[in-house]
Amino acid sequence: MVVVGLGTAGANVARCFEKWPQYEVVTLEVGKEIPLQSTVEDYEKHTPDLSDYFSTDDDEVWFFVAGSSKVAACTLSILEQIKDKTINVVHISADPMFMSTMAKLRERVVIGVLQQYARCGLFKAIYLISNKSVLDILDGVPFTEANKRINETVSSMVHYFNIYQNTEPLIGYRMEPKEISRIRTFGLVDLEKNEEKWYFSLDNVTETCYIYNIKKTEKSNDKKIQKIKNMMEVKETSCKTSFAMYTTEYDHSFCHAIQMTHYIQQEEQ
Repeated sequence: MVVVGLGTAGANVARCFEKWPQYEVVTLEVGKEIPLQSTVEDYEKHTPDLSDYFSTDDDEVWFFVAGSSKVAACTLSILEQIKDKTINVVHISADPMFMSTMAKLRERVVIGVLQQYARCGLFKAIYLISNKSVLDILDGVPFTEANKRINETVSSMVHYFNIYQNTEPLIGYRMEPKEISRIRTFGLVDLEKNEEKWYFSLDNVTETCYIYNIKKTEKSNDKKIQKIKNMMEVKETSCKTSFAMYTTEYDHSFCHAIQMTHYIQQEEQ
């Protein structure tokens, strides 16, 4: 599986995958693989031929990009060069408090265009990530470590998702979304408080998949399983809901989740 990071933000997330042997990591940064340009239009017009970087036989790609950056204008030209592969796009939204007016405009355009492409089926899916939302989930991270921790959290979630997609669960089934449900985000669920925290605030959610990782000493706990079933029955009334249960070697249980929709989302405020 190939992980591609475009621009500084995308490359920093992509490098987090280097610790796992199943990924081939490609970083495309300004002044290195991408020539420095003055304007968004120049980046779009002068996107280089990067086909040599994608000569691998792997047929699935995870592509990370921050839409607020000028170099994000290269995105569609680069993805055109790997259109024969299955493409998952991860769009990273910077905290609006730290973006200029022009950066906000760039992000609005990029996040809108990429969602339209996903809806048309040109990508397998687009996953929306808000740095602000992820940092709120982490809670209490020192400012100097924020970006590093956000990147580690996002990469870890994608890695887990890939494991789930290639592993049969003990109970439930792997995610089988509708064909049109290509706009997505990830989340975490506090199993004790039944509290959900999402990496991006999606509007008009049509499908949700909950993925429970139960420590081995609890896997035969009927009360735990019944509690999960009851939760699913309640949630099913608001949108299509599925769940899968796995065991974990960790000393605590945890739950990941994925929300999906086909409705175009706006950038987070």
